[in-house]
Amino acid sequence: MTQKKQSKFRSIYDPYHQKLNTKKGKKMTVPGQVRSIKQMIERHKNGLPMEMDNSMEYTGEELLPEVKDLIDLENMNKKLGNLEDKISKKEQIKKQKENEIKAEKEKQKIIEDYEKQINEKGNPKQD
Repeated sequence: MTQKKQSKFRSIYDPYHQKLNTKKGKKMTVPGQVRSIKQMIERHKNGLPMEMDNSMEYTGEELLPEVKDLIDLENMNKKLGNLEDKISKKEQIKKQKENEIKAEKEKQKIIEDYEKQINEKGNPKQD
């Protein structure tokens, strides 16, 4: 009788390795809706746009607008300044609301302590 040669390590390249049961189910990728990385790199190297053949391309605003002259740069700085002002105002409002909530909780705690004193002794402590 011949014995099977056993290797020290089990791998998918081992001819005696038993295949694992893999889950077979519905595949999430649809043919024609995605591109492989190789295809994207080839298109980039050839200077071709990354347009998709379906509705999966991003149609939002550009991340970096094109700057042609100093006027464009100045306008972008003004927009940036306006956005920074809006952000700082929202942060201030948020801090005010947090402080108001904290003060309200402290008031509620004082009221609860006072009511507890009244219930325990009948009269509140007087300092």
